[in-house]
Amino acid sequence: MAYYNSIHINGLTNQENQAYRAIEAWSSRLNRYQYNLQSRGGKRKLKSFSPSSTSLELLEERQKMLEHKITAEELMSLLHRPDIRTQLNICMEAGF
Repeated sequence: MAYYNSIHINGLTNQENQAYRAIEAWSSRLNRYQYNLQSRGGKRKLKSFSPSSTSLELLEERQKMLEHKITAEELMSLLHRPDIRTQLNICMEAGF
């Protein structure tokens, strides 16, 4: 079951639902890592937060899948692009 802006999304196949959740999870991890960097390890409170550009790109592509402009396979293939893979590896190495 996938949700977008707290609204249940009907009509997703199992593969689309899995892709939706995977992108959501990676985007969240990237943003937590970005927040940690900006707040210097949580030592100071931020007045504003700038989300990870990679995370935003993943969410934009996820939205295209919901609009049926790309397939779930194309969405998941984004995670294997060298620039995105590098960001994900940095995030994982930092423990996020």
